[in-house]
Amino acid sequence: MSTFKNRKTISYTGSPSYTLELQHSEFVIGDSQVGASGFSIVLPRTQGGTGTIKLLEGMSFIISDEYGNITGNGPSIRTNANDVAGEVAVYVNGSNAQSGYNGALKVPYASYILIYEGSGTFTLLQGGSGAQGPTGNGTQGPQGNQGPQGRQGPQGNQGPQGNQGPQGNQGPQGDRGFQGNQGPQGNQGPQGRQGSNGLDSTTAGPQGRQGPTGDASTVAGPQGRQGPTGDASTVAGPQGRQGPSGLDSTTAGPQGRQGPTGNTLSTSGTYYIQVSDGDGGVTSSSGMTGNTSTNVITASGFYQSSSRTLKTNIKDYTYSATDLLKSVNVVEFNYKNDLENKHIGFVAEDTPIELSTKDQNSMDTNSTVGILIKSIQELEARIKELETPQKYVKN
Repeated sequence: MSTFKNRKTISYTGSPSYTLELQHSEFVIGDSQVGASGFSIVLPRTQGGTGTIKLLEGMSFIISDEYGNITGNGPSIRTNANDVAGEVAVYVNGSNAQSGYNGALKVPYASYILIYEGSGTFTLLQGGSGAQGPTGNGTQGPQGNQGPQGRQGPQGNQGPQGNQGPQGNQGPQGDRGFQGNQGPQGNQGPQGRQGSNGLDSTTAGPQGRQGPTGDASTVAGPQGRQGPTGDASTVAGPQGRQGPSGLDSTTAGPQGRQGPTGNTLSTSGTYYIQVSDGDGGVTSSSGMTGNTSTNVITASGFYQSSSRTLKTNIKDYTYSATDLLKSVNVVEFNYKNDLENKHIGFVAEDTPIELSTKDQNSMDTNSTVGILIKSIQELEARIKELETPQKYVKN
């Protein structure tokens, strides 16, 4: 039998496997990629081989790791693809190698001998092989018996760690990453201190928008309580408001009592105002007088009805009273029939309807007072806000 002494160093060439070639008898793990668990050593074809050199029973191969390139479980031993295609079962140490025999080559710096026993069976032994006999002359005789496996030598001590090399140059700066999502909005900071008051302005601001008109009511409100009876008067008071029309009737009702005869009023001078008591008599109003020539009425006090029982559609006034007052133009003037007395006030046609009624031909004194009070409340709230100490956050 011919003996092949030439060695083959298995080096990584980009393929994850290497097939053992029959013209070599010893294979050396050449680098760490070949010695890693992801690499496979493929067995020679056991059936149907062609060519001068064929796998015969008793042939052996040495696989050695002289340089300590084996790591982890080392490379696996796998069945030749031609045997798999021919459905030939190939075993290594009793394990089917079709899916890979793992963990058999995992000791670094060790040598292994792979022996073909025939019928698709291989035996893998760890340790060095015996000395090779001399080459005979003539035809190749049968292969001699394998000598006993030598004992594995002790593992050598680990060498000292080398010095650390110099640090490499810094690489170029990478591209800027995408901007992250915006975080949640922070809590509102404390209220700032109130600023100084602005200068007074002589120009009124724009008139605010008119609020919505309330719903019309077809039901009359309750009648107010009757006031106290005034002093007796010999002068008839003004005629009362006409009551609501009754239902149509074909029969005339009884004639009402005739009221007292009123006195003829002079077109000038001072007169007293009398109020009817509802029974044909009058009540004196000695504390309230009027003058027809100047259209002036004087009294110790004037009161406008304001009971809740007389009102409907009651709700808070939510618009800015201060802005409304800014749009009011305050003027001084004389009445045409009284050129001597100077007055200060408003022109109804130039005043918002909130103060001058919807027809804008007279002033609503009660509404004007209400707007003034509401504006004072708003200004008071602004003063308290500006007097509150503030904490400023440094930007």
